[in-house]
Amino acid sequence: MDTAAIVTHIKPDLLAAGFAVVQSALSVEAIPNWDQLPAAFVHPVKDVARGGNRFGTYAHAQTVDEQFAVVTVCAIDELETWRGHVRDKLIAGPLPGRVFETDFIEGEILDLNRTAIWWRDVYGTAVERRST
Repeated sequence: MDTAAIVTHIKPDLLAAGFAVVQSALSVEAIPNWDQLPAAFVHPVKDVARGGNRFGTYAHAQTVDEQFAVVTVCAIDELETWRGHVRDKLIAGPLPGRVFETDFIEGEILDLNRTAIWWRDVYGTAVERRST
């Protein structure tokens, strides 16, 4: 999963919406004293292979389900607004260069302190991998 490509795809719209930071994740944990709000951090979650198909003697194709997360960091009372901006951009269609749509899978809290909530939303898409 190329998280840099996802950042490139979502960053212009999220910055225009008011995000202070949109980048690849520096950590999968909350960063103490982070004060650039709201922020969005992208990181890979997991890949799961489906069964493969053989075409002839050498060619092989396999679909791989890929999951990635966007961690939204913001004031707790603004969470749904900022999550909505991310979700609207990601589920509007396939990621660039992809055929499969992007689906929302789940969301969960990572951390909560006096200034911010760290919320992770997991999204999924798929890619077809082929050998020759």
